[in-house]
Amino acid sequence: MVASISGFSSTDFGLHAELKVDDTKTAMADKTTYVKQAVAYQATDVRIGFLVALRTKAFDPTGPTPHLTSLFEHMTFDVEGDPVPRHIVMIQVPGNRTAPSKMR
Repeated sequence: MVASISGFSSTDFGLHAELKVDDTKTAMADKTTYVKQAVAYQATDVRIGFLVALRTKAFDPTGPTPHLTSLFEHMTFDVEGDPVPRHIVMIQVPGNRTAPSKMR
């Protein structure tokens, strides 16, 4: 499932989020196709975008939930012809978690 939404918009600018369901263990920063899509949505708008991925296999489903600080990353991405880099905030959402009642 892939979806794109505008999380906020006004007459001045919009903030865009690229939403993905990802079933790999590849680091988010290495998912260049995802990053390029998030960058493309901001090509005519403010230089920040969000990439949010439901990660179904990236984390051990029987282990503890990753700490919040490990689920957020930031990177810049250069766009040809633009001297100012684009900024992408990447957010990972752990999927396929074991229910707490089954962790005995």
